[in-house]
Amino acid sequence: MTRHIADQISDTSFQEMLAIFHENALHDTIPHTAVPLLEWSGERQNKSLFSRIEEGGEQYFEQLKDLELAYYMAEFREAKRRSAALLDCDHVSTALSALFTHMDACIASGDGEAAYDDYVRLEQRISNDLNCSDNESLFDTSYLLAMRLESTVLERLFDLPKITGGVDNAPGGLRAYYSYLLAMQQYRMGFPRRAIGISYGALAIAGDSYPIARIYLHLIAAASFLIIKKIDMAEEEFLQAWKHGKHFGILVPFIELNSVLLGLPRRTLEHQNDPDYKFVESLTRVYREGWNDLRIHCGFGGATKGLSPLETYTAALAALGWRNKEIADQLCISQNTVKHHLTAAYAKTGSTKRADVGKLFAGHFDPSMISGDL
Repeated sequence: MTRHIADQISDTSFQEMLAIFHENALHDTIPHTAVPLLEWSGERQNKSLFSRIEEGGEQYFEQLKDLELAYYMAEFREAKRRSAALLDCDHVSTALSALFTHMDACIASGDGEAAYDDYVRLEQRISNDLNCSDNESLFDTSYLLAMRLESTVLERLFDLPKITGGVDNAPGGLRAYYSYLLAMQQYRMGFPRRAIGISYGALAIAGDSYPIARIYLHLIAAASFLIIKKIDMAEEEFLQAWKHGKHFGILVPFIELNSVLLGLPRRTLEHQNDPDYKFVESLTRVYREGWNDLRIHCGFGGATKGLSPLETYTAALAALGWRNKEIADQLCISQNTVKHHLTAAYAKTGSTKRADVGKLFAGHFDPSMISGDL
């Protein structure tokens, strides 16, 4: 599938991509859309968790599906254009979905200032529209949407209750995506084997019906195998995700999760001269800088701002306790190059040793807990 740089996309080319996606994503006779937060087509009989989403919002379903697909296909200009049209929608969950996607697209475009404007609007909308005890469904849904944000931003932006029940009765695609969120939570807490178990269980249940959720599940399994140094398994899971991503034209998960894959795409794909890999690599730095800019606007500071991709991977692996030779093997560079990147990372972050630089990655994992994994 031909890739289009975000600022060159035409509406015609995006419609062609949508047609290809829907042709490949449909399975059997059940009409599932593959967007993880909107996978309830054909399952409208469920009125527990999503009753308030559906009531009054059906007219926006197709628009929401298309704008989220634009985002996952890395067509960020198109995603921003389509989501901007729904930002002031009077249907709360539709407006929130559009606002999250608009913010994600701004981050992925490196526009941290615009993302911060969306951040403020989200805070206001949730405070005004959802601060009500009878809006439990909207509370749960908004919390699930909020989980798409990194934990440092989530802690400041939202003070919502944990999801208690309801998810088991949600449509299959949303359950699969929620399983990925649970796996990511365990990964960040320092329990990679639990993350692998959750991912494998969800993949077995979901099958091939939900390609976007499936890609995320394979990727968090790959990241977890990498943490426990099962490199062959990590590569196998990553390649499974990459195969599905290329098939459906869904490459944004590889951009979003690049920081936890710690050089795995480079190790696995760089020698293949894959244009989609080059496309992902070109956008990864922009995406990371967008997140750093948003953190700075929010008062958290851009912890890894200015680090090159290799400096980031090297510092993160060093923080996990990997020896220089192991890092060199993982990143396909020499041990002297590892030392060079570590020195540069220390200088840019004001660190003096591996333990100090590890604090920069606390949002992705807690190295002190990995030895206690069950």
